[in-house]
Amino acid sequence: MTARWYTNPEAYDARKLKPLEAYLETLWKPIFSNLAKKYIHDKDVIADFGCGTLAHIRLMNHAAKIYAVDANKTMLEFGMQKLSDTDRLKVVALNESGLHTSIPSSSCSVIWSVGLMEYVDIQQLFAEMTRVAKPGAIMLIQFPNANNIVHIGIRVAHVLQATQAKQYRTTTEIRSVANRYGWFIEESISTGFYIPTPTILIPILSPMWKLFNKFGNNTFLVLRKSTSE
Repeated sequence: MTARWYTNPEAYDARKLKPLEAYLETLWKPIFSNLAKKYIHDKDVIADFGCGTLAHIRLMNHAAKIYAVDANKTMLEFGMQKLSDTDRLKVVALNESGLHTSIPSSSCSVIWSVGLMEYVDIQQLFAEMTRVAKPGAIMLIQFPNANNIVHIGIRVAHVLQATQAKQYRTTTEIRSVANRYGWFIEESISTGFYIPTPTILIPILSPMWKLFNKFGNNTFLVLRKSTSE
């Protein structure tokens, strides 16, 4: 099940205007920025799996080349229109499934994937990300934390309603699949804890929420691919 803001580009970008989304972005933006500065360099070739409206291109535009992959043509085209002429020259837009891309094998030194693992088969996704990655490549991923109290409540609600929810993941699950494909976790960050509450209370409660980031809404992982084939 995919929320409409993940298929409608205007709605996707506008969601950041909502108080809760704005609060979460204040937590996520520094993490994204720091990871990009630390792990992405000017000679890197990047594969951005599930790039959406290319919101993260500005964080990696110092790299040599970027493959921007998304199955939604509308999101991808909308994102490309937002790029500067300089950035657009570095981006190869691929309207393809992240499970089967036309990216050349062993061509990418960095794999980036945000908000995709909850919607696809992660075995197939890791197989494809591994195929395009060079030995020793870095993978930067974000996924919704299955141990977050809100996500637990959502899963219970879907079970009671006999409807399908997106796949919330645990770090243990991701580590198990990653290790199978020769990837090993170097860094793990969890952040974005919150409880549904009236909008007016968010500024008051947010300092307390930050104390529970271990059970945050999302987890960020940095993985490195083994250099042995």
